[in-house]
Amino acid sequence: MPNDLDELRGRRRAAFGAALRAARLEAGLTQEALANLAKMDRSFYVELENAMHSTTVDRVCDLATALNVPVRQLFEDRVFDAHA
Repeated sequence: MPNDLDELRGRRRAAFGAALRAARLEAGLTQEALANLAKMDRSFYVELENAMHSTTVDRVCDLATALNVPVRQLFEDRVFDAHA
């Protein structure tokens, strides 16, 4: 049975995935191209974009670098605020 923390984590993963997708599309990249630039498996990237998994700080930084965006851009949704 999910609890409030599980729900919040799901909302955070969804917001992160949406931010990834938006930045990827803005950069004109396919999922495969971005995964290659970030040195990760395409299927894992797809799961991140679709909120199926969370990831490490290192991978977030790799993705931001590959997208040529600041890391903070991937966390601008209010769901990341401490009291959201």
